[in-house]
Amino acid sequence: MKNNIALDKEELELLEELDSGTFEDVSLSDEEQERYSSYAKYTKSLQEKKQTTIRFSVSDIATVKAKAKEIGIYIEKIGKIGGDKIKLNGIEIDLDEAKNIYFNRFKQVMKNDIEGLI
Repeated sequence: MKNNIALDKEELELLEELDSGTFEDVSLSDEEQERYSSYAKYTKSLQEKKQTTIRFSVSDIATVKAKAKEIGIYIEKIGKIGGDKIKLNGIEIDLDEAKNIYFNRFKQVMKNDIEGLI
């Protein structure tokens, strides 16, 4: 990923002052300090990694993968549903069995856990 940064006029002037040694530090008001602090917190939050799930149509997947590769974003396919099978994290089972697990066994486990708390 390229790191081309476009600087505005004020940023260029600041760099010039820093390079020439003519920069003078000016104290900020409490309001300005709070504003710039919130900018810094927001910028830092943009750097945090968060897991996200996005659904795409089949026709868009190739385009999304190409763009992600171009900008350096990792994409992981975690599951697939089609026909009478479901595949999730390397486990493949019949769709009827998955329904049974979700609607019956999972329900029973939750019921047992709740009864254990009472």
